[in-house]
Amino acid sequence: MEVPARWCRGRKIPAIVLAILILALLFMFYSAPENFVGGGGNEYDRKTRLKDSSSTSEKIDAPIDAEIFNKIRDSQQQQHQYDEDEVQFMTQQAEIQRQRQQTLRYACEKLNVKTRNSNNDSVPHPKRFIVDERAKLVYCSIAKIASTNWRLLFEQLAGLVDVNKDENQKTINRALRTQLTFIKDLSPDKAYTLMGDSLTFMFARHPFSRVLSSYRNKLDPNTTFERAYHWQNSLGEYIIDLYRHNMRPRPRRKMKPSKRKNKNPDYDLTFSEFVRFLGDRDNKEDRFFYNIHWCEMNEACSPCNVRYDVIGKLETIENDAKYILKLAHLDGIVALSGPEKTSSPTFSFKNDTLEQYLKEVPAEYIWKLYRRYRSDFEMFGYELPPIAVQKIKELK
Repeated sequence: MEVPARWCRGRKIPAIVLAILILALLFMFYSAPENFVGGGGNEYDRKTRLKDSSSTSEKIDAPIDAEIFNKIRDSQQQQHQYDEDEVQFMTQQAEIQRQRQQTLRYACEKLNVKTRNSNNDSVPHPKRFIVDERAKLVYCSIAKIASTNWRLLFEQLAGLVDVNKDENQKTINRALRTQLTFIKDLSPDKAYTLMGDSLTFMFARHPFSRVLSSYRNKLDPNTTFERAYHWQNSLGEYIIDLYRHNMRPRPRRKMKPSKRKNKNPDYDLTFSEFVRFLGDRDNKEDRFFYNIHWCEMNEACSPCNVRYDVIGKLETIENDAKYILKLAHLDGIVALSGPEKTSSPTFSFKNDTLEQYLKEVPAEYIWKLYRRYRSDFEMFGYELPPIAVQKIKELK
C-alpha cells in the first residue's frame, strides 16, 4: 500500500490506521492453515501442503457418498474463515505439536532407536497405516489408544458404516480387515506420493496406562469383554503356569485360539503377574510378548523414521482430534466417537486407577516394565507415576 505524499510532509501516520493495517496482516497470517501444522512436513518429500482448513455448522452422521463429501468439502474451502477463538485454539495446538515434535526428535537422537522391522526404503509396518485417499488422511493405528474410534471414523468416511446405528466392535473390525485401505494395498510409488500429500498422524498413550488397559480388557478375571475367554484360556493360563508352577512351555510363534469357549472359574491372573511377564526379557521369543495390544508404540509406528504432521495423545484426545479434523477440513463432515463405541472401555487412563493397581506390583517388576518401555516414555514425554518412582528408589 503506497502512503500518500502529503502524509509524509511533517505529519505522522495516525495510530488508528497503523492498528488497522497490523490487524489485517495478522488475520491473513493466521488464516493460512500451514501455520497450524505442527509436523512441518515429513521425510517423504511433501510436495503439497494442506488447503484451507474448514468449518461447517452441521455434521453428517450417515454414511458419506462421494457427491455429498465433495459438495461439503468444496463449500468449506471456499467459505472458511477463522474466528478469534479458532485462531487462538489452532495457534495453541500448533505450539503443542512443536513441543511434542521437539521432544520426539531429541529422544530419537539420544536413544539411537532402531525398530525391529524398520526399512528405510519403505513405510514401516504398512499394515498399520490406514489411508483415505479422498480425504488425504493417513493414520498409524496402535491398539488400546482409541484405535477403534479412529477406525470407525475412517469407515464412516469410506461410507461403510452409519454412526447412527449401534455398530459393535466385531462389525468395525470386520470392515477394517476387508474394506478399509491400507498403505500395504497400494503400489510403492502411490504409497510414497500419498504419504507426501496427506495429513499423517498417530496417537500415543502413557505406557503403563496402556498395559493396564490391556490387562483389564482381556485378562482381568472380572472383565466384561465378551471374548476375554480366548485371552484368559491361552495367555492368562500360560503366565500362571510360567510363574506359579515354574513351567516354561516352548515359545509360541503363533497365537492359537482357545478351544474352550467358556471362562475357567478358577482363573485368577493378577496385574502384577502380567507386568512381570511383559518385563521379563526371557519371554522375548514368545509371540505374546510383542502382541499388538502392548507392543512398544515406537515399534508400532516408527516415529523416528516417519515424521508425522500431528502426534496426538489419548490424554488430550478431544483437542487433538478437533485439531486434526480442522487441518484436514473434515470437522464438519465427521466427528470422533466416544468410548461407548468400543468394547468394554476400562478408563484406565485415569491416574488414580493406575496408582491403585501399581500398589500391588513389586518394585522389581515395575522397573523392568519401565526398562522395556523407556523409549516410549522419552519419545512422547511421559513420566513415571509417583508411586512407581517411590518404589524404584527403594529398590536402588
